[in-house]
Amino acid sequence: MKKRILILLMLTLCFHFLVSLPSDASTNPNLWVKTFGDNEYNVATSIQQTSEGGFILTGGTRPYGNEDWKLFVINLNPDGTILWQKTYGDDVLAYYASSIEQTIDGGYILTGGVRNSNQNDWDIMVLKLNSDGTYKWHITLGSIGYDYTFSITQTSDGGYALTGGTGSSNAVGSDVVVIKIDPDDDVNKIYGNIKWQKTYGGSDNDIAFSIQQTIDGGYILTGRTRSFNAGGRDVLVMKLDADGTPVWQKTYGGNYNDTAFSIQQTSDGGYILAGRTEFSEGGWNDVLVIKLDENGTPVWQKTYGGDYNDAAFSIQQTNDGGYILTGRTESFSANSWDILILKLDPSGNISWQKIFAENSPESGFSVQQTVDGGYIIAGETSSVGAGYKDVIILRLDPSGLISESECPFLQDINVTEGIPSFTGESSALLDGDLAFSNSGYSIGEITNSYESIPVCLATNVDVDGDGFYTPEDCNDNADWIYPGALEIPYDGIDQDCDGRDLIDVDGDGYNAVLPAECEFSDSGPADSDQCDVSQLDCNDNNASINPGATEICNGVDDDCNGQVDNTYYQDSDTDTYGNVSISTQACTQPAGYVTNSADCNDSNASINPGASESCNDIDDNCNGQIDEGVLNTYYSDADSDTYGNVSIST
Repeated sequence: MKKRILILLMLTLCFHFLVSLPSDASTNPNLWVKTFGDNEYNVATSIQQTSEGGFILTGGTRPYGNEDWKLFVINLNPDGTILWQKTYGDDVLAYYASSIEQTIDGGYILTGGVRNSNQNDWDIMVLKLNSDGTYKWHITLGSIGYDYTFSITQTSDGGYALTGGTGSSNAVGSDVVVIKIDPDDDVNKIYGNIKWQKTYGGSDNDIAFSIQQTIDGGYILTGRTRSFNAGGRDVLVMKLDADGTPVWQKTYGGNYNDTAFSIQQTSDGGYILAGRTEFSEGGWNDVLVIKLDENGTPVWQKTYGGDYNDAAFSIQQTNDGGYILTGRTESFSANSWDILILKLDPSGNISWQKIFAENSPESGFSVQQTVDGGYIIAGETSSVGAGYKDVIILRLDPSGLISESECPFLQDINVTEGIPSFTGESSALLDGDLAFSNSGYSIGEITNSYESIPVCLATNVDVDGDGFYTPEDCNDNADWIYPGALEIPYDGIDQDCDGRDLIDVDGDGYNAVLPAECEFSDSGPADSDQCDVSQLDCNDNNASINPGATEICNGVDDDCNGQVDNTYYQDSDTDTYGNVSISTQACTQPAGYVTNSADCNDSNASINPGASESCNDIDDNCNGQIDEGVLNTYYSDADSDTYGNVSIST
């Protein structure tokens, strides 16, 4: 039994609950395919677009040839560059993450498993991170046997719900496990407190891979069961109320093995699930998609595949009412798994279909529609990247493309559609209470650094439809900004993509406002020519008016010095220095007036800024000082010997 569950874990440590539908789309030029990794084994199991527009992903990394897993979390910018990356684990323990979601506080919640290499079994792991990826809290839960969770979601009360499988409560197999965790209590520092924990199982192996809170506050989950089909496994779907009590539970399947890995409530209140179905004993699998109504009755059901194995691991309803799914297929390349991407309409008909294919195995484990109507896909690749197996992320447009450029690894395919006849049989898994407590396994941040390798990048992107592509178009999100566009002066925006705003309308070489790049410091402007406020144009609609113009007598301030024509100052003492208090403006110099206004005594011709200072208790040179530079110091000579007393002076 342990061997079977271990194989199950290794095959399915990769399935992720998908979040609510994206908002209105606006095309994003950041389209790319990139790998992230090192020289080891790396796989991404779950990805989500963040509220900031980037992407958060998680998974596992280990050295090639051993099982010493460590979990990683990477936060990407919209263009796929790494904002930050964290690796968590322990020297003795193996950690793996299967699901991640951004929380309402801007942080992240993820779940998966922890294994003690000395005991060789798995326990459930929940890890809460802050918005920058730093550790906040974690718990590990389990007993004797294999316990693991594949999917986690934040609930409407701020807490968390997670699901997976446990071997601790079933002597002959595994049971479905669902755990509800209370919201974080930051005031009292109480984190990871279990509100309730339950198992659901029968006589054989039962396990869940995906959970979502429903609009009524309950939960929908899916996985597989072997407790009701003597011939193999069936798809299991359970609807629970808010306390974990089953509302209904159903199985869907044929004569062989059927499994669902992903489920989501749809906009009509029903559900969409995806997985795989075996169409011959010990043989090949096709992708299985079933649309259910709110009571679990099939509305439609379809299979998609080729001659060999095909499976879907993640599905989400799209904002057009259709569906996007990803998984893997070996039906369209020789001896290799490829990433499978199918876009379906609301009735399950194929809108478009693609694979990402090279010469070695690739798989897609998580997909989400992005806010611009495109898609983000996470998985693993052995074909492109830095090491034996690397994380691969595909950022696609709404048609599954990297803009209009060719990405040779993205290829169209032609899958065969089929219609199974699963009716949805009621099942009766017994629910029971668990008594897991925190097993106390430690976790810490580990130094690790992934290398990002571009595989395909978007070129010739014209997002705003203005006829200009990036990088020629300096703002491809605004159709009124492009080379040659009408420039609006002084608004701080470069409409015509010439590298700057229009701030010299009359073209006289003088700006009406300082350029945006002017930066002021204690020492003044960074550029004395462009950033000198005394050189600003006072009339940017007339090229003959600027700080370099010659003042003429026209009733206008031609040279932008703040004066109209010229100002003359009365010079009563005719020393060529005028009185600032008495002035007149004129085109020619009036008699008795001068252009200089620096005289401090206009009734004495010997007092002016050009005079020499003399010792007379008067400020002769108008510098605000009296007798500076002409005073001598004298010392008292009481005994008349011509030598003075230094202590007494004047």
